[in-house]
Amino acid sequence: DNRRLTRRLTSAKLRQAATIENVDYRTARGLDRSLFQNLVTCQWIRDSNHLVIVGPTGTGKSWLACALGNKACRDGFSVLYKRTSRLFADLAQARGEGRLARLIAALERVNLLILDDVDGLTSAAS
Repeated sequence: DNRRLTRRLTSAKLRQAATIENVDYRTARGLDRSLFQNLVTCQWIRDSNHLVIVGPTGTGKSWLACALGNKACRDGFSVLYKRTSRLFADLAQARGEGRLARLIAALERVNLLILDDVDGLTSAAS
């Protein structure tokens, strides 16, 4: 079990070593404790639902996403963390190399795909 968890956490490539046990609800980020506790159950992953974490820069959105990713790994789900700009670069490279279908198939097998820094795309495009 420990080896499988270690493999899932390594494969997830989480950017931060965040855990749900270290979430500080006192921080002024507008985090609803009951909603977050509901997300911690990972039922939304089992139900194939999506989650978007939004808020101002510096409020810990990436940290919270990594904490949920860590919990999903501990619950046996496969997780992959990708910066959105890096994902698009990987997709473009795979398309050029003729392996786009294989990359998309690999992404589809992941239970939880964490896409970070989506607003970085709009900033870069401006």
